[in-house]
Amino acid sequence: SPVLQYLYYLCQIGIAMSPLSNNSLFINYHQNPLLEYFQRGLCVSLSTDDPLQFHFTK
Repeated sequence: SPVLQYLYYLCQIGIAMSPLSNNSLFINYHQNPLLEYFQRGLCVSLSTDDPLQFHFTK
């Protein structure tokens, strides 16, 4: 929600995102909000969930 995003921005709370692992469960890869959050100035970390389990190298 925009309100939570604003609060995360104000408090500089980091968000760890795993777009490849979450992609197959919830949303399309191109609809992942990682870039949008980054452009809004949120503290975003591109993370891996279980790299040895999924073997993704994108």
